[in-house]
This record gives sequence, structure tokens and C-alpha cells, in this order.
Amino acid sequence: LKLRIKSKIEAMANYFSDKKYLEKEIRDYQHLSSQIFNESNPVFVLSTGRCGTKLLTKLFEATKEGDVFHEPHPQMVYASRYVYEKMQLGIELRKSAFIGARYELLKDAFLKDKRYIETNNQISFFADAIYSIFPNSRFIHLVRHPGDFVRSGIRRKYYNGHDYDDGRILLNDVQKWESYSDIQKIGWLWNETNTIIENWKNVIPKENIYNCKAEGLFSDPKFFQNICAFCELDSIQNNQIDKIIRKPENVQRKGQFPTYEDWTDNQKNELNVVAPLGFKYGYFS
Repeated sequence: LKLRIKSKIEAMANYFSDKKYLEKEIRDYQHLSSQIFNESNPVFVLSTGRCGTKLLTKLFEATKEGDVFHEPHPQMVYASRYVYEKMQLGIELRKSAFIGARYELLKDAFLKDKRYIETNNQISFFADAIYSIFPNSRFIHLVRHPGDFVRSGIRRKYYNGHDYDDGRILLNDVQKWESYSDIQKIGWLWNETNTIIENWKNVIPKENIYNCKAEGLFSDPKFFQNICAFCELDSIQNNQIDKIIRKPENVQRKGQFPTYEDWTDNQKNELNVVAPLGFKYGYFS
């Protein structure tokens, strides 16, 4: 909690400090919002979280090509769940929520003539709204093996007292949900989140979205080189990338649960049933 408060204070201090360094001269502030929406080309990472977004943040920061945010404030933890549960109310709700949460940050990046880059997984349910507001935006769909995601979630006590559980989505069928094991609940979360992202990818032009597996990002510099090429950013050298990826970010150190390879057949079957996208992504044989 102390680190989170410190991070928030630092983010606010940086925001007001950076306002001294605006690059664009704006004469018509009345129509500035339309200019921001139409001319900005921000980059957003869509994911479940726990899949390398902090590492990707560090790599983007090393390029010095934009304003990079991993968990900007507000973090939209509950907002993400709210718009998921109110999906039937339409895209305007998601657009309003996103503009309310991010307009000042995007405006600041635009005025500094910087590329806005956000790796926060809480924006994943806003993808169609973001694209509707920013037609030049680019998206990276980052996925990780569901077994690794589940293991991380269990060790972090997802659905068992984690402080972000109020923002975690749930299965509508309460009786079925309560019968689920921890593996099934967190596996369902992985699959449902990626399913929503897959649905958004049918709306967003293919040239605006890039698919990336976390396992490659963790081990091979070319994965980040390809991401930079897609985003039209100048990348850093392979040796710089390699140096960064060899120092894992945001590693889970608390809690005990075996790696997927050491699960029982029953445990693996539990996950297979609730996470069928694992077959589509090539994680399950």
C-alpha cells in the first residue's frame, strides 16, 4: 500500500513538472479535444495482466519514444468490471468512462508531442471504445500460458482476499461459480478476458492490432523489435533488450503452487475445460 501511494504521488509530481515542457503551440483550445482524438496515435496493450506488461513497460521506456504508463491513475480496477457487467449499455458508456479517466494524460502527451503508451490490463474491456475515440491507435494483444497465469493468480490469492478482487469479473451463474475450484475460477478469468479481446479484434482493423506471446517476449529480443516495428517506434539494440529481459520484472515471490508441468492430470483437465482458448493459442495439445 505504501508503494502504491508513493507511486501515485510521484506520478502526480511528474505530471505537473512535465507541463513546463509542452512542444505544441495551441491557439484554438476550444477544438483541442477533436485535434487530440484525430491526430494522436497512442499504443495500448490488451491483456489479462501477469503476462509481462511490466517488462514491456520497461522496454518501451528504454526507447525514449513516448510517455509510457503501466498503472496510471485512476487505475480503473472497478471501472473495468463495471463496464464488463454493463456491456449491454453500449459503447458510449465505455467511451465516457475512458475519456473521464485518461483525457488529461493523453492531452499532456499530445501537447508534449509524445506517443502515449499504456500497458495497463484494466483497459482491455475498453478496446472498442478506445479505437472509436482514437482511430489511429494501435493495440498489442499480449497472452501468456493460462497455467502460468493461474499459478500466479493462486499465489496472489485471486478471488480469496486480494485487494483488487472488487474489480475482478465473475461468472453470472452464481451456483456454478461457487462450485469452481481456484484453478477453474482463475482459468475462467483468463479465458473470458481474452475472449472479450478476441471479440474486439473483429471490430478493430487487422493492421491496428499485433498479437504477441509473453513467452517469446521473455526470451527473444526480436519479439520487442517486431512490436516496435508494428508501432512505428525506433527500437533499442538487441543487446539492450536482452539486458532488460534478463532481469525479470514484477516477479511473484509469495505463495506456493506448483508450475503447470507439475500439475496432476485432473488439475490440467480442470483448466482445459474453462480455458478453451488455450487450444487456439497453442498452449494445450
